[in-house]
Amino acid sequence: MNSMLYITFNILFILIGIVSVFPSMMSVMLFDAPGSKTWKNIILFLTIFSFPMVCFLSVVCSLICFEFFHIEKAQYFVLMPFMNIVVGFFAFFL
Repeated sequence: MNSMLYITFNILFILIGIVSVFPSMMSVMLFDAPGSKTWKNIILFLTIFSFPMVCFLSVVCSLICFEFFHIEKAQYFVLMPFMNIVVGFFAFFL
């Protein structure tokens, strides 16, 4: 991956992280109804609640690794928010 792609992903994840703060605060409403404490809801809650923090952590860590020329590590840090999306997708649809 080239540096322009890193910058694009970092800007995208900063914007998505800012936008996802409000749904993160409202994610506790998943447990309003009686009998809603299933393992699917708990996993979905954890992925929604942690998504803004993972986005910001991903940006910071990838920029630090990119600054110190650890390109392979920076690639893994850029992919961190996708793990939340995949786990949340499987928790919602399975």
